[in-house]
Amino acid sequence: MSYELYGVLSGAVSLITGEKVRPAYGGEDESFLKNVVKPIYDVIFQEAQKNKNGASDHSTWRNYDDLNEFFWSTDCFKLGWPMRPDNDFFFISDETKNSQILCASRLSRVPQGIESCASCIPLVSVDTSHQNEQQNSQLPHESSSTENYLNSGAEQRQQQTTSSRSQQRWLGKTNFVEVRSFWHLFRSFDRMWTVLVLGLQVLIIMAWQGLGSPTQLLDPIIFEDILSIFITNAVLRVIQVILDIAFSWRTKQTMRSDQILRFTLKLSLAVAWAIILPIFYASSQNYRACSAKRSKAFLGMFCLSKYMVVVALYLTSNVIGMALFFVPAVTNYIETSTWRICSMLSWWSQPQLYVGRGMQEGLVPLLKYTTFWMILLSSKFLFSYYFEIKPLVGPTKEIMKINVNKYEWHEFFPQVKSNAGAILAVWAPIILVYFMDTQIWYSVFCTIFGGMCGIIHHLGEIRTMGMVRSRFCTLPEAFNMSLVPPAMPKEKKRMFPSFLEKKIFKKLGKAERIDPTKFALVWNQIINSFRSEDIISNREMELMTMPMSLEHSSGSIRWPLFLLAKKVS
Repeated sequence: MSYELYGVLSGAVSLITGEKVRPAYGGEDESFLKNVVKPIYDVIFQEAQKNKNGASDHSTWRNYDDLNEFFWSTDCFKLGWPMRPDNDFFFISDETKNSQILCASRLSRVPQGIESCASCIPLVSVDTSHQNEQQNSQLPHESSSTENYLNSGAEQRQQQTTSSRSQQRWLGKTNFVEVRSFWHLFRSFDRMWTVLVLGLQVLIIMAWQGLGSPTQLLDPIIFEDILSIFITNAVLRVIQVILDIAFSWRTKQTMRSDQILRFTLKLSLAVAWAIILPIFYASSQNYRACSAKRSKAFLGMFCLSKYMVVVALYLTSNVIGMALFFVPAVTNYIETSTWRICSMLSWWSQPQLYVGRGMQEGLVPLLKYTTFWMILLSSKFLFSYYFEIKPLVGPTKEIMKINVNKYEWHEFFPQVKSNAGAILAVWAPIILVYFMDTQIWYSVFCTIFGGMCGIIHHLGEIRTMGMVRSRFCTLPEAFNMSLVPPAMPKEKKRMFPSFLEKKIFKKLGKAERIDPTKFALVWNQIINSFRSEDIISNREMELMTMPMSLEHSSGSIRWPLFLLAKKVS
């Protein structure tokens, strides 16, 4: 396309035709609409017919996102210029012949050149076959040679279209097929579920051991039990990867090889850690000896085992991700860089067509966000530990000591020899409350922090027209400080002292801050947009518009008329 534009503008001569380069689509009315827009529209229309008003499965037809993402990838360049109608993009599966015939009945005419499009063969073949029959019936019987010639030409064209059609394939779904499942509750909020499950395990271990002080967590036996949360984390990671593959399974025919490799490596790595961690945890038998031999010094309380070393290796990737999380500038550079190592890191963590690359939040908003959730989760875990988990540990131990000699519901549980059912009945409501009260804590903290932000930003302070008049004079300065970029300073000269330059620039900056001209222009534009959207009337627009005059350059503000009520007789 760019080569064609260059040839047209420069008046170049084509090497093939020997004539001046002309646009591929031109020379007739509505050429671009017929030859470019309409073929793409036909594909959208035929794919919409496969929807069957929402009754068809999502994997059987391409929706807007699939067609749009096709033009995000490099595959769209295979369409060529002029566009190749035999490209796979224009191919519709054989299951939609009826919808294609319906499309032919609805569309008034087929643009020139669309007959070679394989996706529209039923559209043309139905009408052309009927026309050929009428033409053949009108021909005289003695023109058999002409009839044979026409038939042979039609057969050749049919064979060509059939062969080209057999070589084409339906592109199918691009990257995603909607799968409706309750497992989305876990997959969409997997990080929150992971934090809550691992936190519950830690709280139960601490309550079961009866810790009296936080320093007892450094005991090797207790510390190893707490490190068992990484086994749970590995199992949750396997479930997450399996759900990723299951929700993307319907796009396996159109999935790129690098995506298949990415899913394979993630599943293999997750399964490997889910197997390795329990094996090393079960094989660690030296804690008692280590606990007995350790000194009373603070450093003597640490006792490394093979399982702890494996956990340290398991946390290596998470530590790197955590470090990048708190340095968003480095993350933005990695996501937008073209280096091979940076591309590999982005490929592992994000899909190829991820559109949020290089759009990380700044460090200050990130610290605010992290602090908010750390305070919220700390309060939630402290409350859950002292008022939900710890009070149930003592009764649970007493119930476990009681043996069941005769069970009342023998017809339902004839072989029961423990009180597991009673323990489950005691813990089930508490576990449900543990997972559900996070929303309550979130609402409480949103109210507290929202009120603090409102007080800091003075939200809702202006309640009367008198307060509007008193604050209106400060609006231009606040507008210039917050929204107007500073003017480019003049080039500094070394002959002037630096303190004089600062004084001069400081005066210029102050003049820019109090200049109400830009604010008046924006204010009037907003009022005009209100009127164009029919939000206010002409009289209200006249009352709210700020009068423009040369006095603005002096810093004085001419108020809108609605602020002068009861001020001018």
